[in-house]
Amino acid sequence: MKQLEAPAFDDREKASADLDTYGPSAVAAVQEGIKTMSSSEVERRLKEFLTRHAGERTSPVVLRGVRGVAVLEAIGTPDARKLLVKLARSSPGDAIGADAASALTRLEKRGSGK
Repeated sequence: MKQLEAPAFDDREKASADLDTYGPSAVAAVQEGIKTMSSSEVERRLKEFLTRHAGERTSPVVLRGVRGVAVLEAIGTPDARKLLVKLARSSPGDAIGADAASALTRLEKRGSGK
């Protein structure tokens, strides 16, 4: 996101395109970043990103992550649970983090016999 403030227009355009490659998985970070940006152009670019990607769950990046969470839940080993905890903590505001947290809840219910 820092490159969105680059002096050269081409660099700012490239930074916007690079950010788009992260898609919805970057929504939480962008929402936090928008609070600290002082440039109106950067704020505009971040808001445009959010318009394009907030709520989107069908991008390849998100689908890969959501499927990965499903596999980790199915495995259910202690190592898989550790990864789910890490995902839930590192991405609390996006689809992958939310799915990881839900998977952990379901695993806990299954583990306690409920």
